[in-house]
Amino acid sequence: MLLFLWVSEMADKILEWSQATYRRPKQARRHAKQVREFLQWAEQTPEEVLNHGWDTLRERGAARKVLNYYNYMKKQREEGVEGAKTEVAAFDAVSAVRSFYRYFGLQIKFRRNEVEQPMPVYIDHRFSLAEISGMVHAATTLRNKSIILFATSTGLRLGDIAKLPRERIQDLLEQEAPVCIGPLTTEKQRVKAFPFLHKTAVESLKDYLNSRKDGWNLLFPNNKGKPCDGHYLDRMVKESYERAGFKPPHRERIRFHCLRKFTISRMQDAGLEENVWKTIIGKKTKEAPYTTDQLRQHFIKVQERLDPGAITDNHAKLEDVTTQLEALEKENARLNAKMAELATDGVSALTEKFNKFLDVVNGINGNVLGVQVLNGKSEVVRPPIKIENGEVAVLKAFAMTLMELNEERKKKMVKEALGKEATEKIVADVAFATSERDLEDAADELERINEKKKRKE
Repeated sequence: MLLFLWVSEMADKILEWSQATYRRPKQARRHAKQVREFLQWAEQTPEEVLNHGWDTLRERGAARKVLNYYNYMKKQREEGVEGAKTEVAAFDAVSAVRSFYRYFGLQIKFRRNEVEQPMPVYIDHRFSLAEISGMVHAATTLRNKSIILFATSTGLRLGDIAKLPRERIQDLLEQEAPVCIGPLTTEKQRVKAFPFLHKTAVESLKDYLNSRKDGWNLLFPNNKGKPCDGHYLDRMVKESYERAGFKPPHRERIRFHCLRKFTISRMQDAGLEENVWKTIIGKKTKEAPYTTDQLRQHFIKVQERLDPGAITDNHAKLEDVTTQLEALEKENARLNAKMAELATDGVSALTEKFNKFLDVVNGINGNVLGVQVLNGKSEVVRPPIKIENGEVAVLKAFAMTLMELNEERKKKMVKEALGKEATEKIVADVAFATSERDLEDAADELERINEKKKRKE
């Protein structure tokens, strides 16, 4: 009977505390369970727990009890006991117990580092403009699309957006973008905000409001005409992100508040002063006497970084450039193929001309010249020919074989073919002949040299 009364009284106290402290039923049940586990571990009745008064010694005793409970959970974790609480769960349990004590008037305080707060398991993901654009296109309803654009343009918190009146915003949409919808008093910090709507957000809101058939006064109501729940908006943002084909990095979470952080980071990247962007989105700051026109000029500097419509226009330009690049790549591939074909044909033609030249030379002095083609270049593989006859036809045929060679290679082959008697002028005339007259002059000069040589002999 006494056990039943103890359990019943403990349950009543925990229920009273959890319902008064937590708005979300799931969160209230989780913390109530944590407090029950602590009381069972401490083996205390509700009277022993709550009969504290304002005695400082009692507060210190309660703090030691909670600290011992934390160390107990830590020891279980270190020993690998099955079902032991993780570091995050242990800290969460201590926070719930302290909240329970605090609700009934007892402040539980610890010395520094007695209870270490674990690092957060997840951090908020920082969206890029491309991700925002993908989420807008992936949104399943016009309302969801408008909410994403509205949130990223204004940077307002979830609670402020959910309770915005429809008439106030609808009357302002006829103005030229960017449209200032301030001043608004924020729900959390009770400061004035002067948020702006860029062009894409204004157009989306117009389409959304024109499509609505209801008479509800909220700008973004749920299906029952009440403010959208935070869980719904968090889930909507996450689903839109995943539907767009994105996947967040490890230990980064996707939620509605990430949209506000996106706006803040974009304003900081654009170089806006801290007082300016805090005044726009509604964050506590030093008093800054900015006019609406001044704030509008600052917002104009950053709106391209916030507006997915800007990236859409850039995408259209990018598509045109991409199309042109693809056409150029195709033309380049065609030209490369043609060049390879010409190179192959050129090597074949060069080899054929050289062979004709060999026939002429071999008919004159019986010498043999071998040639092989490596990587498109002709390489002499036999001793050089000695052209002792200055016949123009021979030099002409030889000159044709030099067309595809560089200057040094030409001079070398001509020198090898004509012999040591050929002067630099003769070599140049043959190697760089532009007409048959040049070859005739070279042939005449070569004949005169050969005649002198014979007379000396």
